[in-house]
Amino acid sequence: MPKVTSKSGRTGSPTPVRGRVVQPPLGLRERLAPNGENLEVKTIATEARAARRLKREVDRDGLVETGDAATYWIALQAETATARQLKEANEKLERKISKMKGTTAKLQLSADQSLVKIHAYEEMLQAKETELAAMKNLLDIARARADELYGDKMKYWEELSQVLHLVDILETAKAGGHDEYGSHSQTTRLCDPIV
Repeated sequence: MPKVTSKSGRTGSPTPVRGRVVQPPLGLRERLAPNGENLEVKTIATEARAARRLKREVDRDGLVETGDAATYWIALQAETATARQLKEANEKLERKISKMKGTTAKLQLSADQSLVKIHAYEEMLQAKETELAAMKNLLDIARARADELYGDKMKYWEELSQVLHLVDILETAKAGGHDEYGSHSQTTRLCDPIV
């Protein structure tokens, strides 16, 4: 009879028990052969991984999108590339958004500066309008004064013209009383206008 030995550990070597050799249970690595054998075992391993992932997701989020773990795992495998593409697209979009935010901030700053300039110009324009109104008021006063002075000068000029006419009449009378035509001088002499 063969010798009976006990297992001292899981080394993967067969252990003889009462005359027959007992194989240790195969682990996942032993069941998945590198050359593509044991497709059933691969499917079982895939389903087991999907179940573990599904359980983690249920524990973490409290819900899942599908109830079938294998289908869910296959869908996750198929969407891995899409998720990367989506992440890259999101990163590009975030960069564009940050650029747009920067451009928007620059435009807002420019608009704020323009608004400040517009307010300054409006205040300056209002000050100029006030100054113009004061100048118009002064001009109206000066016109009124000029009209008054012009009226005074015209009165003086008319009086001076009448006096000169009277002087002419008196000079003519003193000289003999008659002009070359034999009558009293009827010409009037006007003084030069005062400017």
